[in-house]
Amino acid sequence: MTKTISQLLTDAPLVRRLLQTTPVAAAVIDCDGTVLFANEKLTQLLGYPDHALVGQSANTLFDDATYCLSRARPARYVAQSEHETQHHEQPVLVKRKNNQDLPVKLTLQQITGSNDSPFLAHFVQADKTSVPADLLQSERLAAIAQMASGLAHESRNALQRAMACLDLLELDLQNDPEQMNLSQGIRDSLADLMGNYEEVRRYAEPIRLNSQRVRLLHLCQVAFDEIAVQHDDFRHRLRFSRDTEQSDVIYLDREKMKLVCHHLIENALDACHDVAEIDVHCERLRRHDNDAVQVTIHDHGHGFAPESLPLVFEPFYTTKQHGTGLGLAICRRIVEAHHGEIEAFNHDDGGAVIQMTIAAAEHAA
Repeated sequence: MTKTISQLLTDAPLVRRLLQTTPVAAAVIDCDGTVLFANEKLTQLLGYPDHALVGQSANTLFDDATYCLSRARPARYVAQSEHETQHHEQPVLVKRKNNQDLPVKLTLQQITGSNDSPFLAHFVQADKTSVPADLLQSERLAAIAQMASGLAHESRNALQRAMACLDLLELDLQNDPEQMNLSQGIRDSLADLMGNYEEVRRYAEPIRLNSQRVRLLHLCQVAFDEIAVQHDDFRHRLRFSRDTEQSDVIYLDREKMKLVCHHLIENALDACHDVAEIDVHCERLRRHDNDAVQVTIHDHGHGFAPESLPLVFEPFYTTKQHGTGLGLAICRRIVEAHHGEIEAFNHDDGGAVIQMTIAAAEHAA
């Protein structure tokens, strides 16, 4: 396992970039206590030159490293679910190059479930633990956005070259339908790859709102129509309802909320067999002593699996065979940017329900 991870860290620019752009000092330590990787934030924190820690014993970083690693192992295995993240946090003194001790909180987690798996170690200065959670989240998202933008930029030229090669190849394959189908499959896969980069970037980029007066039901219809034109045989339909004539009037960012509607409707269609009928209901209510609009989208599909419900809005979580698992996470970020709330549950009569509640006042967004 150590050889595999070490080779991965050496050969994979994506892994190195991800570890370098994380907003905290981090290292990868094998099960024997050897440092396989240390990011720049850790070397700067400890005053070492780049790569000086790689290949060294973890005891050069902190005392009782072997004991700390052994304590972290059981914490990984008491997880109640494979989706739960278990961290083992402990205060330690790390050794700076100038022989000064620096108090930090060390978080250790094994990368995989095997007993000889390396550990991912995070080092957070003890005097920085009061940093607001939203600031840390902003830093993490900025790092992800930087990574995704860099990868998309580096990959675009390679993808364009691949597309150009496919164009030339298809000139020789025009009379071979079977080979043309394979070529189209490659073309679709390259487009999906670029789309995945864009979705990660879209999830992580800062959200800036341009609010205007919108009718939410009309916005759902627009998103539905845009999905419909992408399919040849599209027989699905939306059924709208509202408690009053003005109940769906709200001030929000039209384009960003249309993206939310697009994601939610696509998910509802994917959950249904054959012809889907999706109910969209709007009503006015009071939320935190303010007027709010609540939108309920109910499909009549198979619903959420019980073990999936707590995780559906988590980034990169998906039960599908395609996509990044960021659709609902993007929806949550946009709704929360509007000072709203979004939740998921199963309907008593069957099917899944997504419910958004957003402040209706013009100044709210």
